[in-house]
Amino acid sequence: MKSLLAAAIIVVGLPGAAIADDPAAGAWKVNGRVDGKDFVVSCHFERRGDGLDGACFDGGTNLKHPLISGAVMGDQVKWTYQSHWGLIKFDVLYAGKVAGGSMRGTVGTAGHVGVFTATKE
Repeated sequence: MKSLLAAAIIVVGLPGAAIADDPAAGAWKVNGRVDGKDFVVSCHFERRGDGLDGACFDGGTNLKHPLISGAVMGDQVKWTYQSHWGLIKFDVLYAGKVAGGSMRGTVGTAGHVGVFTATKE
């Protein structure tokens, strides 16, 4: 009985157990608008301590954009990936606030700023 209790305490205390309940981790459908242009991406995030890892995928082409950087500080989330328009490459930077199964904030790229909302899938 003691070994079963000890095993349960160890499992509950594992770092992965806390990450599984992390509000930023998981799959997100992101809807954004920059300079009057709407876009949709699907992002899949994994927590790495205070960092965020993963990738976002274009809504139309499903092109993968691995995260360059990502961070979580309380309910504040930031992530960046590289995209392109033709031969021009640029970084896309998001900064938002998580509240339950939703997120909202700003998105910026190449001198342009817009807004986004996201829903956890």
